[in-house]
Amino acid sequence: MSNMKLVGVAKEVAENYRETLATLTFNNKIVINTLTEIAKENMKYASVVVGVIEERLRKVESDKMLPLMYLIDSICKNHGGPYKELFQQNLVSNFAYIFQQVNEKALSKKDKTKATQVRGLLYKLRLTWGDRYQVFTDQKLYQLDKKIRTIDPAWPVTVPKDRPQTGVPSTKIHVNPAFVGKTPPIELPKVDEDETEKMRAELLRKEKELIQLKQQQIDMQIQEYKQKMAQTAKPEESSNTVVSTTTSEPSTNKHPKKVRNSGEISSTLFLLNLDNKYSNIKYQSHPCFNMRAKITILIIKKIE
Repeated sequence: MSNMKLVGVAKEVAENYRETLATLTFNNKIVINTLTEIAKENMKYASVVVGVIEERLRKVESDKMLPLMYLIDSICKNHGGPYKELFQQNLVSNFAYIFQQVNEKALSKKDKTKATQVRGLLYKLRLTWGDRYQVFTDQKLYQLDKKIRTIDPAWPVTVPKDRPQTGVPSTKIHVNPAFVGKTPPIELPKVDEDETEKMRAELLRKEKELIQLKQQQIDMQIQEYKQKMAQTAKPEESSNTVVSTTTSEPSTNKHPKKVRNSGEISSTLFLLNLDNKYSNIKYQSHPCFNMRAKITILIIKKIE
């Protein structure tokens, strides 16, 4: 691509990218990442960027070709289209050119060993373009394999897999009516009945043991409560006996008073008899009553 075909911004983009690309003289990750980002910024001029890279690929020495292929790989994997479609157009010729130039430039034994290593690295790179990666189409990679096979008979050729083509109407689809509208039954995991019974019996046994332990705890609490009640009852009985002995002494001291009371009762009965004996006697109101009171006092004193 000559400068005469580019004008304006496209020419400026080509010149700037070419200047930065000249610094990629070996497998420098920093430079490759920088050129990859510049390619993203100039996505509108993708064809210009691709032209600059392919132009340099044909001019540099053989030992500087592999870094350029790594740059193509980085741009296609990070940014995809339209770079993938543009690089894929000359992929077979560019890849074959590098593969052949590396071998032809190797004159000494050391160079041949290095050329063999570069070819091995090219093969590893090619493996990351197909299958599940889909950087380039299987048909294009198949063409690449066949081309390299003509240069190196040991190069393996990967036959493209049959993939459904997008945009092409498919043929008739045969559906088994027996499966339409039916869902497969869901199979529940089978549970061993014997194992279930064992687990249930074990659970019942544990519950029974728990009930027995609770009953024992309740019985122990009742027994402790009874013992405490018995201990508190003994001091009360001893205090009652002391009170009874102390209260019995005054009763003996009051015994004469009880006799005196009986005398008083007997004297009272005597007075009642006396009253009955002289009940027919009529007395005057106050003087007779005073006389009768004096007689009563004298009789009581004699009795005492």
